[in-house]
Amino acid sequence: MIEIDKRIWIPKRELEFKFGTSSGPGGQHVNKVETKVTLLFHVQSSSVFSPQEKELLHERLSTRISKNGYLRVSSSKF
Repeated sequence: MIEIDKRIWIPKRELEFKFGTSSGPGGQHVNKVETKVTLLFHVQSSSVFSPQEKELLHERLSTRISKNGYLRVSSSKF
């Protein structure tokens, strides 16, 4: 389980991580090392949130949720 806050814990089986190379400056090193991670979370199939909470997530995070229903969060710095 991964803690989101004191009230919300998401099972690891509901999360998918993808790793890749970051874009931008960094010389030749940036193309060799996977320094970017993307988290994918399918909101509708989650067992954690109620239907009302899922609807609220779609409203507030509509620009980060794909047409397939996956919430995508990426980081290439930390």
